[in-house]
Amino acid sequence: MRHPIESLRAAGRAVVMAFSTFSRIPMPQICWEKANMRYLMCAFVLVGAVVGAAQIAWLALAGALGLSNLLQGVGYVLVAVGVTGGIHLDGLADVADALSSHAEPARKVEIMKDPHAGAFALIALVCYLMAQVALAGEAGISGVRDLVALGLIPLASRCTAGLTTLVLPSASKHGMQQSFRDAGRTDARPLMLLGAEGALVACAMVAVRPVFGLGGVGSWCAEALARAGVGALTLVDEDTVSESNINRQCCALHSTIGQPKAAVMAARVHDIHPDIAVDARMERYEAATRERFFDTEYDYIADCIDLVSCKVDLIRAAHARGIPIVSALGTGNKMDASRFELCDISQTSGCPFARVMRRELRSAGITHHAVVFSPEPAMTPEALCAPPPGRRSVPGSLPWVPASAGLLLAQKIVLDLCAAPEAHL
Repeated sequence: MRHPIESLRAAGRAVVMAFSTFSRIPMPQICWEKANMRYLMCAFVLVGAVVGAAQIAWLALAGALGLSNLLQGVGYVLVAVGVTGGIHLDGLADVADALSSHAEPARKVEIMKDPHAGAFALIALVCYLMAQVALAGEAGISGVRDLVALGLIPLASRCTAGLTTLVLPSASKHGMQQSFRDAGRTDARPLMLLGAEGALVACAMVAVRPVFGLGGVGSWCAEALARAGVGALTLVDEDTVSESNINRQCCALHSTIGQPKAAVMAARVHDIHPDIAVDARMERYEAATRERFFDTEYDYIADCIDLVSCKVDLIRAAHARGIPIVSALGTGNKMDASRFELCDISQTSGCPFARVMRRELRSAGITHHAVVFSPEPAMTPEALCAPPPGRRSVPGSLPWVPASAGLLLAQKIVLDLCAAPEAHL
């Protein structure tokens, strides 16, 4: 398990590698290991941001000096070549020669490896550069919006390049693209749907998302967050795995019975996502221990606590600190997972646990709070086992019900983090 500082260093190494590979900006030497390359394609986007910023600065200067449209366009192109060293132009030339050869795929790969440029490569380069000059020179820049639009082109192109590198098949199993695909393979499928910018947030190595409670809901939520590629998780649960947990908790196996749930889930998510930073806390969250948990800055909290008093205190603490939080309500004695929904607690109905939480949160001055709940009426289970001390009954549970609630929590967290701040409930 890696400390958040180690994760931050790993992200920094990816940025250094991206700039040393795809730009002429001087960078320190970094070892080309798979662990360092894992987030290289995410960092690649930052190269486009720097190129775009330099081009915006040039166009603003050219406009202030009253330079002609032609000089503005030429400078726009030369700035990009100066920052990147023309590495992408070299690739364009190779691809143009290969595609224009109309040869077999194996022969096209050989042509792309050839350091010499053919006639079709020169034609493609001239056409591309002329189009770039014309675009920047004739765009009719009339304000900040036009400048920003032109500056976003290199950013968008690298987002697209990073996406295609991870998603589309490689021409060779031994080339640079295949190396990038192998290093970032775990996170490629979220990237396909979230987009490059979304993946940058979802894979941010400095972000910490705590999951309080690792039972039927919390364990599946933690697993989904790890599989989505989050950079850090804090896992909180004082309980140990018991045989009765096996029917619904992903941390519960015959081999893990008697082990702390937080430790089991930490090992599991680390096996899924080796670079994740995990802080496993085998303790109980309550008012008396509150400050120990908030010694770290969290960017989202998944509340899967069962006990009302602890749940309310966590929600109050998160709201007071401005930390986004989403809570799971009752999943016991329910059968239809399709009834679960994400909504504000003020919109809940038909759920006794939701009614109690609405009352308690209103007393605390909280009227709006994001929750996962089901309006399905609770079934009456047969009393097949004695309840533990402090509980009146043992609720029945089916594997797909708490798991569905946990996956919805993870969905809410990841999509909120990939959206604008105002998207939070």
